[in-house]
Amino acid sequence: MGMKGKQFHGYQKESSYFEGWYVKHQCGEQTLALIPGIHMDRWGNKKAFIQVITQREAHFVEYPYESFRVKPSGFAVKVGESVFSEKGCHLYLSAPGFTLYGTLRYGPFSPLCYDIMGPLKAVPFLQCNHGVLSMGHSLRGELTLNGETLCFTGGDGYIEKDWGSSFPQEYLWTQCGGMAEGRSVVSMAAQIQVAGAAFYGCTAAVIDCGQEYRLATYLGAQILEMDERTLHLRQRGLRLRVDLLEGTPLELKAPRLGEMDRLVRESPACRVRYRFYENDRLRFDLESGGAGFESAGLE
Repeated sequence: MGMKGKQFHGYQKESSYFEGWYVKHQCGEQTLALIPGIHMDRWGNKKAFIQVITQREAHFVEYPYESFRVKPSGFAVKVGESVFSEKGCHLYLSAPGFTLYGTLRYGPFSPLCYDIMGPLKAVPFLQCNHGVLSMGHSLRGELTLNGETLCFTGGDGYIEKDWGSSFPQEYLWTQCGGMAEGRSVVSMAAQIQVAGAAFYGCTAAVIDCGQEYRLATYLGAQILEMDERTLHLRQRGLRLRVDLLEGTPLELKAPRLGEMDRLVRESPACRVRYRFYENDRLRFDLESGGAGFESAGLE
């Protein structure tokens, strides 16, 4: 994916900044997503956090900024007593009415051929930047959530990250994948603000039987349709249509000028239909019950 997406960007940042990693685990009917990160408000107050999302509940656990450690390059993050890296995660979280602990091991990451942001990675002062660390990797191990054992051995993992000052005011994001099926998709579209100007942009990475496809504004992609349940992209002979069929979204905290005071709604495992076309030929029609889907500002 390139060093730009893996490295930590928060050095010398003192205000209105966030950086977080989205670490998703799935096996059968079980889904657990974790978001370790940091945020700094406009007055320079700094905190670390871990956000925990399952199919049924979401928790936001805050930590002193001093408890945060990160490797300058590569992927290795520590928040409190929990550690995340390319080898796996070791978790120990405890908050009122909530505990999560255990260890998961990760197989080799499946990075994209090149940075998901393409040439936009060189644009300074973007409101939000995005990176994909692994489109899929194997899992091994167990976690204990509120006394319940969750086994992820034989499951699939996915990891991405975001950094900047704020999430876009309007956006849609979706992700699904399974190493066994040989297909995975991550796609996002958003209102992008640069130097006081705003425009809508999109990017999508589609893996089909080992072949990678990229649709993106920087490659000429157009947004044909975009609302809180649908995203339809076209780029010359390629077309991707995403439709949310059924979901039970949970409230998550999102950054706004570095403060985690915005509420957005995400379904970490919902039913989404993905149709991908090449030269008007349907390459696949995939309906996944374990897809991630999040939209904001599009109602």
